[in-house]
Amino acid sequence: MNRYGAAAPAAIMLSDAGDYVKYEDYLALAAERDAALKAECVWEKTMMEVCGEDGPASVATVIKALVAENVELAKFITQSCYVQAGENASWFPAIDHAPEPHATDRIVAGIKADGVTLVKSAFEMHIQSPSCYQDEMVGMESALSIACQVESQLREGAK
Repeated sequence: MNRYGAAAPAAIMLSDAGDYVKYEDYLALAAERDAALKAECVWEKTMMEVCGEDGPASVATVIKALVAENVELAKFITQSCYVQAGENASWFPAIDHAPEPHATDRIVAGIKADGVTLVKSAFEMHIQSPSCYQDEMVGMESALSIACQVESQLREGAK
């Protein structure tokens, strides 16, 4: 946009296409563009917080690390930890007093479902933002649908 001073009436601009545009209309379009860019930055920041720098690969790496840590911790508890239970002064293997594995599995499934919920929220925010293009929206809605199914399956497994 070029704004003309003395050569054109005040508050009129020439667009790149050669059309005259009122300056107020230009400001409204610029504000809309800025809002769309801001929404896109918020979406990208949210996705970065949820998925990490490498996207879903980061999440998978963290989950694998947590699983490996859990296996090592269970091995340590089984081999090295003992507790005194109740009034008895004898020592018992701590693993005998650990929570049932299915309870832990339900907790993990719930945590995973919470992660999917965050991703769903990010998808929904992006779909509703002005920076989401029509062809992009179709793919995002498909991804949102898949995320809803995964969340539902995880929540069902957490019961």
